[in-house]
Amino acid sequence: TVGHVSSAAGSVWQLRKLLEGKQGKQLTDSKDNQGGSILHDAAAVGQPNILVMLIDEFNFDPKMRDDFGRTPIHILASRAKEECWIWDSIS
Repeated sequence: TVGHVSSAAGSVWQLRKLLEGKQGKQLTDSKDNQGGSILHDAAAVGQPNILVMLIDEFNFDPKMRDDFGRTPIHILASRAKEECWIWDSIS
């Protein structure tokens, strides 16, 4: 979805506008072909600003799991991104 692309691209402004719009609930519930949310996508490419926004402003659950049982923190840690510090501040 556009939400998944915006999340992975790190477009905070675009993603916020999408989530605040008429289809916000639909984007919040959307899953990719592996059952991952837009939070998973942001974790996969190391987008700390998107991660913080989704959790703090839109109440995304950082413990939600994809079809393989992975949480966004599992994905972020497996990518060995420097942004792993972010999870200390939200957990």
